[in-house]
Amino acid sequence: ETRSRRQALLAYFDEDLPQPCGHCDNCIDGVETWDATEPARQALSAIYRSGQRYGVGHLVDILLGRDNEKIRAAGHQHLAVFGVGKGFSEIEWRTLFRQLVARGLADVDLEGFGGLRLDESCRPLLRGEVSLQLRREPKPAQAAKTSSSAASQLVRGHEREMWEALRSLRRKLAEEHSVPPYVIFPDATLLEMLRSQPSSLSDMAEVSGVGARKLERYGQAFLEVLNGAAADDAPAPVADLRHELVSLARAGMTPAQIAGQLNCSEKNVYSLLAEAIAEQQLTLEQALDLPEELLGEIQESFLDGEGELPTVSEIAPLFAGRVDEAVLYCVRAALQAEFEL
Repeated sequence: ETRSRRQALLAYFDEDLPQPCGHCDNCIDGVETWDATEPARQALSAIYRSGQRYGVGHLVDILLGRDNEKIRAAGHQHLAVFGVGKGFSEIEWRTLFRQLVARGLADVDLEGFGGLRLDESCRPLLRGEVSLQLRREPKPAQAAKTSSSAASQLVRGHEREMWEALRSLRRKLAEEHSVPPYVIFPDATLLEMLRSQPSSLSDMAEVSGVGARKLERYGQAFLEVLNGAAADDAPAPVADLRHELVSLARAGMTPAQIAGQLNCSEKNVYSLLAEAIAEQQLTLEQALDLPEELLGEIQESFLDGEGELPTVSEIAPLFAGRVDEAVLYCVRAALQAEFEL
């Protein structure tokens, strides 16, 4: 069964919609599908057998049996899947890989120069336990009429200039990272940016599709484009540093990443984290990523006694060379907050 557009969009953000939405064109008009089980297994096998580090172009070359320099340099002409896909065109294979990524059966390794990796969810398909129906793409002549996304069609006339600016930045970043533009941000996320007009990184973290890693990598660049339009009309508001830090920590950023985003030292970040934990704006788990055993050891050291909690300077020698004092301040703040409940 081919999913509704809303199911596909929510799946991109690791959310599940059990039933089709019933409102998009897929649900209302229906789509033509085809049994892609065997080609999909060949494509996934090509990803696995080539080491899960090559982009779509190279994987298509393997499947089509293209004997070029890059193939020979990697020895991929000897792979079992070399040349097994000659029954499909390059465009058809590229479309198949795109749909596998959209389905979550494979994903793009942004830190690995855009190579494709297998997702755990593809195992039943590779083992032949399930089949796969995919949407049959319209022929090029038809596709030209519907090439713009649903999100793009919702852009109003006065928003078009900013919309194109956001798309231009996305295209530039995609070229730099050698990935498709939708891997940077899909159109739906750009549209939400356009409508919500975030003015800070904490605001940007609230936009659907902007996770901690993408916020760190691309957040500031998109903010500059979005805020550029209003820069001449009014001075930029002074950001509440604490509010910004709390939002970034909740979005999953590490203290080092937050320091880079806020242009301040890690020491200052830890100090603000401790204050936020003490005021119960953050949990210790949101602020720090400590191994469970080490966290337990630190907490026991603070609690090993009666009366008030010992100071950080009293506990620090026990963890010299292992744990920074700034981390101890955060743990102590969390314990103190619990005692005051």
